[in-house]
Amino acid sequence: MKRLSMLLATCAVAVAALYPGGAKAYTSDTAKPIIFVHGYEAFNCPSDDGNGTWGAMISALQSWGWTGAMVKAGYYSCDTNMTDWLDYYGSHNAYYSSGHETATDGHTSHNRYADIKHLAYHLAWMVYTKYSSKGITVQLVGHSMGSLIIRWMLYRIQNHDANFPSYLYVQDVVTFAGPYNGSGIASFCWTTQCGEMSAGSSFLNELNSNAPDPQATNGTDWTIMGSNCDDTVDSGSATTMGNVHKVIYYSPCYGHSDYFQDTSTASDGDVDYADPPSGTWYSWNTAPHAVLWANYALQYNTW
Repeated sequence: MKRLSMLLATCAVAVAALYPGGAKAYTSDTAKPIIFVHGYEAFNCPSDDGNGTWGAMISALQSWGWTGAMVKAGYYSCDTNMTDWLDYYGSHNAYYSSGHETATDGHTSHNRYADIKHLAYHLAWMVYTKYSSKGITVQLVGHSMGSLIIRWMLYRIQNHDANFPSYLYVQDVVTFAGPYNGSGIASFCWTTQCGEMSAGSSFLNELNSNAPDPQATNGTDWTIMGSNCDDTVDSGSATTMGNVHKVIYYSPCYGHSDYFQDTSTASDGDVDYADPPSGTWYSWNTAPHAVLWANYALQYNTW
């Protein structure tokens, strides 16, 4: 978790406990761009409404002082209300090329048969082209499959994959309900992406064996969240990573798409949390709600 004592000067939050977080060199800067990567869509084209998914969280972050760009990243052919598209960066013919179709505005986009690894490749070139190549550090927020897109991207950056940019600057990653150890529901559909998100897939096995906390250039601080009430990605799967900050919510008891809609500033959350380097789990019953926690995680490496 991130140390609340660092926020008392800027946030009127009552805190009952202090505890250690990470140790990376850090800059707290609410002018950093935040890129939001949505998850799998089972129906309707598929399509994601960027405003419906991320609108409440973006409004809350801006009200709490964030001034940087809020980038809703699209990658499905009929995503709507997106700020930018992964589709515009890198080549559609490179790196596990698959699952392409024409978007409603005529550009080449993707469907559920696009390999998650290919989407990660596009995200990497988006981050590099718009930000890292210009010396700009970004923050990343992922939901569900979007979390896997981010994790694979940083895994390949850390391993200097020639298909990816030579460097990326990503200071923080926050994920909600990432299916890091699979989703039971994924085994009931037959798309490429469902196959990769099924427990025991070669995709997940490679990540869990080789990318416990993949790092961008200059380091990346991870915070991953799950919920005891998430029937799509259970809390164990959502917190299956290595040397990262982990949170499991019991109250509020979030369904799969509830985390980023809860912008309450109350301090009455009931959670279990674990922090690096020890990874020891603790309980806390006056914790921030999910979006407020994400706000702190995106600003500070200890709080």
